[in-house]
Amino acid sequence: MMKPLNRAGTWWVMLLCWATLLFYFSSQPGSGHPLSIPHFDKVQHFGYFFVGGLVLQRALGLFRPALKPGLCIVIGAIVAALVGASDEYHQTFTPGRSGNDPWDWLADTLGGTAAGLFFARWFSSKAR
Repeated sequence: MMKPLNRAGTWWVMLLCWATLLFYFSSQPGSGHPLSIPHFDKVQHFGYFFVGGLVLQRALGLFRPALKPGLCIVIGAIVAALVGASDEYHQTFTPGRSGNDPWDWLADTLGGTAAGLFFARWFSSKAR
């Protein structure tokens, strides 16, 4: 019997949950961060999209094991950029949120891209 974490469907569902949670967070009215660290929100954006990127990479790897690592990195970067852009647009309709912040979008894109690079590197080192 195949374990749930070895099924692509499990990871696609987890990715859907990740996206749903992102939508929920972006729908919350802005009230400032409890931490007064400048630009800490960029670290949060990068981290959240890094986690989403890892989930995407695992789903891709199980769904299409023959995909080349470079293509997976590109797919991860494109997905992160598109989801990040739609998230920034969504925030323009949320009270207290500015939205359309190019630096947040860049952090999102870099987080998803870094996840692809990390995943490709980790799996290439495991194959040795």
